[in-house]
Amino acid sequence: MKLDQAHQIVVEFLANLGFKADDIVIEERSDGEYYVNIVTPESVALIGHSGEVLLALQHLVKSIFRQQGAVDEKDHVKIDVDSYRIRQEKNVTDMADRCSLKVIEASRQIALPPMSSFFRRLVHVYVKEKYPQLTTFSQGDGNYRSVMIALAETEEIPESSDLYHDLDL
Repeated sequence: MKLDQAHQIVVEFLANLGFKADDIVIEERSDGEYYVNIVTPESVALIGHSGEVLLALQHLVKSIFRQQGAVDEKDHVKIDVDSYRIRQEKNVTDMADRCSLKVIEASRQIALPPMSSFFRRLVHVYVKEKYPQLTTFSQGDGNYRSVMIALAETEEIPESSDLYHDLDL
């Protein structure tokens, strides 16, 4: 990634939308993986409801980066605003921790609330790495798809066991 060029693209893009950033931090996390955090007092407008505007912003900025040669086609770029995504990921992994411990205590599977494919994958990977005695699987359709956490040796319990409604998450 050409960092100076990427920084300038973000500044100009935000200015064209009528926004000003107090700071733009661009980090290389690993080979070909970049994190761009926009710090701004107008974060609510750039994040939107449940991060929907942020997802659109990411798509547009990544497209402009590629079009103007700031990144290679194989590079992965994650756009964030005021570390919103980091906080969301932490909230989801904290919930996965709480539910995993309840599964271990109660020897019953637990359904997490419906979530996006990104967060479902995060839960699958997180639980697999941290709790080898547990297993995860997705169930449901569309916007109502959720992750189930269960003991690894437990048979799948019917969907009626969606316990997340009764949990203090």
